[in-house]
Amino acid sequence: VRFAGLTHPGIIGTAPSKELLDIWNEREKELQDNGFNRLQLCDILHTRPLANLPTLKGCLLGM
Repeated sequence: VRFAGLTHPGIIGTAPSKELLDIWNEREKELQDNGFNRLQLCDILHTRPLANLPTLKGCLLGM
C-alpha cells in the first residue's frame, strides 16, 4: 500500500516532555484550585500557552 502524503509522527512524536508536562500540570492545578474566573489575561500573557486538565466530562474510555 502506498500513501501519497507524509506520515504523521502520532502521539509519541507530539507529546510534551515529562518536565514540560510537570510544569503544565502544576500551573493548571493551581488555576483550577483558585478558580478560572479570577484569572486576568495580563497575569498569564508572558507565560506559555495554557493546557486544560483532564476531566470526567465527555470521557468515554472505560465506560
